[in-house]
Amino acid sequence: MASIADPATAVWASGLLELLSDERDRVATAELLRVSVIEPGQSLFRQGDDCKGVYWLLSGLVGLRRFDAQGNSALLRLQRAGDVLGYRALVEKCPYYNTAEAMTPCRVFFVPASRLEGLVERNPLLGQKFLKLALWDIADIETKCAALLTAGLKSRFLELIMMFYKNSNSKSEDRGILIDLPLQRKDMAALLGATPESISRLINKLDGEGRVRFDGRRVVVPNLDCLIGEQAVH
Repeated sequence: MASIADPATAVWASGLLELLSDERDRVATAELLRVSVIEPGQSLFRQGDDCKGVYWLLSGLVGLRRFDAQGNSALLRLQRAGDVLGYRALVEKCPYYNTAEAMTPCRVFFVPASRLEGLVERNPLLGQKFLKLALWDIADIETKCAALLTAGLKSRFLELIMMFYKNSNSKSEDRGILIDLPLQRKDMAALLGATPESISRLINKLDGEGRVRFDGRRVVVPNLDCLIGEQAVH
């Protein structure tokens, strides 16, 4: 674990502490804030577990996965830096609705539920923050539903690749930008409202065009500007 002495982390933490009106709350909460590193494949929490607290995502990608009674799962959405995970279960005082799984190395703050419940009661701004998060989540879901109805699969897929570029490991080399794919094709298909077969056909098409080349769990983008242009057009 690392302390919040890291400048970038300290700036982020100050935003949380500013929501607390009582100096004693600020001091006590600051003492709790430590950065944890979650490796890919590890879970922050699991569907059906009692809510132990809330996670503030500082960096990386976390996938929210829902399981059915037979153990089948679907990846519902990706959470990025700045997102808060687990707050709905905290507010409703119920078990976690989904499993939160790290897709890439992640850095997170964790605040225990026992601590947060008292903070929300004493600090109206913190309660308003959770309300705004709920409204943002609803707006995000509506945006994604609209995209399923209006945007083509190619456009949605290229947008997902750009998300990976911005939020996971990528590096430049002679043949272009190398982007790690943190998801399997079936998970990408679930996020995009498509079938794995249609994703495979689209990958083959893009690869044949030479605009995006796929190498196992990596993508090579020869020209990032071209990819952005394709995303905007389709």
